[in-house]
Amino acid sequence: MLAAPLVLPRAASPARSDADLVAKLMGDGAYGAAWALLRPRIVGGSADPVALDQAATCLWHLDDAAQAMAVLQRLVDGWPQLGRPCVKLASYAASCGDRARALAALDLAFSRGARTAQGLALLNRLDPIARDGALARRLKGMAGDSSLPKLDQAIAQNTLGRIEDRAGRTRAAFRWFSAANRSHGAPYCPDDISALVAGQVRLFDPACIPDDEAEGPRLVFITGLPRSGTTVLDHSLARHSQIRPLGESPALSRTVMAMRREVGSTGAWDWLLRLGPTDRTAFRRYFLSYLPVGAVEDGQVLISKMPLDCFDLGAAAWLWPQARFVHLSRHPMDVGLSNFTTLFHQGHGFSRRLDWMAHMIRAVDRSVSDYRAKLGDALRVQSYRALVDDPEGVLRAILSHIGLPWEGACLSPETGGRPVQTASIGQVDRGVNRDGLGKWHRYADQLQPLAHALDPEWLRNWEAQDAS
Repeated sequence: MLAAPLVLPRAASPARSDADLVAKLMGDGAYGAAWALLRPRIVGGSADPVALDQAATCLWHLDDAAQAMAVLQRLVDGWPQLGRPCVKLASYAASCGDRARALAALDLAFSRGARTAQGLALLNRLDPIARDGALARRLKGMAGDSSLPKLDQAIAQNTLGRIEDRAGRTRAAFRWFSAANRSHGAPYCPDDISALVAGQVRLFDPACIPDDEAEGPRLVFITGLPRSGTTVLDHSLARHSQIRPLGESPALSRTVMAMRREVGSTGAWDWLLRLGPTDRTAFRRYFLSYLPVGAVEDGQVLISKMPLDCFDLGAAAWLWPQARFVHLSRHPMDVGLSNFTTLFHQGHGFSRRLDWMAHMIRAVDRSVSDYRAKLGDALRVQSYRALVDDPEGVLRAILSHIGLPWEGACLSPETGGRPVQTASIGQVDRGVNRDGLGKWHRYADQLQPLAHALDPEWLRNWEAQDAS
């Protein structure tokens, strides 16, 4: 159907400003294209604060943390009246493990009057805020201030939940977490997810996967529910000398969206029945356009870690028949609690309510069970519990699944030096550990609606399978 290669979006009209076009590209996940537009101004020294801030974001998502922070430092130094860039610099520094620089940037932000909810939340992570102190009282004021943006209120409420959790006050903590989820969050439509999975089960036939060994990169997709251990596994595997991590790449999800648009798809999975070999070639190019420049040329195994790509494994297999897949499976109650208590700034609307969380857990389970039967040895469903109980044994098995030899460095994800760009920064800093097992028991009373929505019998079956 496609007569020409797909390309990333370009300017719709000469009237569109650079900032708007860059913002659109960034919104599409095309950080490389956005950076290409920004780079001349950054290098030439003519960038304004908006361009510098955009450039830092692009570089950060392109895994160039040092340059991202250097650009932010230019913004911080050149515009001393601005405090929010200091908070962003602090966040980046903390993600790179530089606690001292992060705290210094926060002090500068506060001195400039930017004592924001985001800044206080980061401070609480780096230097825990006293439950009865002045900063906690300030957070409570923000939490109830209806004049603030909803996101700021939610960040304050979630931070208060973390403060109460640290004090062992689970009831109070859960009330704050619940308030944060009511204040902010993306929408969630259970019927759409159910239709997506039903379409997969009905229409995805592994016979559609080409049996040729098409040229292209060696790709591994790591998936799982958010907060299921995918970041720790990604950082562990990234320590291997023959692996190049892509981080949370939008390549697969954007390509699937483009495939559906191309055929005017109105239902889940019907697009796959209407695409041919020429389309596949074009969409492979489209997928590669989202990867960092040079990622394919070095011959390393590329790992894309995007949790909810689990719904699109069939499309990935159609595009890249030699790809391998690893799906992390963590205890539903633990993963439910972790999602509910994590404030996602965008997306993941299912995390706002326990019944929605249960629906998503069951939908992912059904989808992966179907893929497990259809993709065979290409898909490894990996127990998170087994990973943290026996890191070396499991990592050896995963590397064998990928087709790589064992390297002991994979046991030390915390020493890799890569910034952690997800909510799992605390877990990666501690390496592979068992701290995340059974945390839900502390909140057993509050999580009864989740257990009920999951169905106790289904939960027992899940636990029996995981134990085996």
